[in-house]
Amino acid sequence: MPEKTKYIVGGIIILILVVGIAWYALTYKPPTPPTVIKEKPFADTKIRQALAWATPYEAIYDAVYMGLMRSYWGVLPFGMPGWTDVGIYKYEFDLDKAQELIEQTDAYKNNRTYSIEIMYNLGNLPRATIATYLQNNWGKLTNKAGDPIFQISVAAYNWPTILAKGETGDFDVWIIGWAPDYVDPDNYAGPMFYGATEFSYLEVFVVETATEVANYVKPGAKVIETEDYFVVVGENGTGFTPTQTGKPYVVVSYVVDEEATPTIEE
Repeated sequence: MPEKTKYIVGGIIILILVVGIAWYALTYKPPTPPTVIKEKPFADTKIRQALAWATPYEAIYDAVYMGLMRSYWGVLPFGMPGWTDVGIYKYEFDLDKAQELIEQTDAYKNNRTYSIEIMYNLGNLPRATIATYLQNNWGKLTNKAGDPIFQISVAAYNWPTILAKGETGDFDVWIIGWAPDYVDPDNYAGPMFYGATEFSYLEVFVVETATEVANYVKPGAKVIETEDYFVVVGENGTGFTPTQTGKPYVVVSYVVDEEATPTIEE
């Protein structure tokens, strides 16, 4: 090939490359990083359920508690008076099931990524290990775009900060535990659930039929199954008829005294 022709062909190739690079530079749009939302996702029941399925219970028992832990799904542990597992939904570690639930949420469909902080008390190695397990496994859940649906951080705070955050609700996930020095549910579960709520009306009724329950509580009441009864808890009023049948009902009907009940700040 003559030298002149070589220069022309070489110039055309260079020109094509330059034009191609310029076109790519002008039209290229880098992938948009996921927008991290500070609003918390826990109001969505399916997200809470997904996180429960994505918790590696057995791995935590083995790594943190040397295999000595037994699963329980309520406040009262096995062996303590008042313990029951009747009517309790028992979660196990299943990441596939967790992802299936995530895919049913608006957060998944809208490609959201939420920021979650897991906190524990400074210097507590077992809780630090649990936080790491949660961070690693919850972080595997994705939105529709394939991005993590949770951006998870872990924070260790000193006790005064932990307590202040706990009392005011200024936390996302708090790893906390309490081991009583004697097995007395009144002194173990009672203080844990006590909220200083005052009632202007509080009555308990035992009835045989669902129709009778409707005479004592408003719609929206909660039903808890025990071995011998269905326990129905709701605001005093009428209109709630449980769908559960086959046992008598213990009905707890109440009216909160808003003026007498202190606020969190108080």
